[in-house]
Amino acid sequence: MAEINVNAKAYCKLLLHVAKYPHTAVNGVLVAPRQREGDPKTINIVDCFPFFHTPLSLAPMLEVALSQVDAYCKEQGLAMCGYYQANEHEDDNVPNEVAKKIAEKIVDSYPGGCLLMVNNKRISSEQRDIYTVYQKKDTNWKQQDINRCNIDEAGLEAARALLEQRSYRQLMDWDNHLDDIINDWKNPIINEQISAM
Repeated sequence: MAEINVNAKAYCKLLLHVAKYPHTAVNGVLVAPRQREGDPKTINIVDCFPFFHTPLSLAPMLEVALSQVDAYCKEQGLAMCGYYQANEHEDDNVPNEVAKKIAEKIVDSYPGGCLLMVNNKRISSEQRDIYTVYQKKDTNWKQQDINRCNIDEAGLEAARALLEQRSYRQLMDWDNHLDDIINDWKNPIINEQISAM
């Protein structure tokens, strides 16, 4: 199984997405530099793109979002390497069928990719391990040791500052983009705030 490194931009945007919609399930994709052939020993997650905060299984909208992110990633030399999801209920942090199917689609083109399930009870600016990491082994998703997932220290500091500033109000997911295309799903405003820290 690959070791996973999560940089500040990816960690902060994931956390802000969950913070913006604490009352509902949210999901999104994780991206990494395009890999060479074979299973990677290390996956460096460099960004995330928040998808939905309404029903997560709307196939047409999901296909459009995946297609757009894939096209953007190809232009940037990146690839979708994983999927994250926070379930609606505080006590539910186990992958459901929606999470598994979307993650499988991503892992089919990025061997060694991951599925991150957010633990809603751990969401705070002080927590390092806000999610459980799963990787596919054979036909099943297996929970991984949290020590195989490293979060950039700068990401933790940036997350604290962004939560205190309530920057989650500025985060845009695909639902926001579909409501009004002016809402940029790439989140340039949040990216600039993270880069400035």
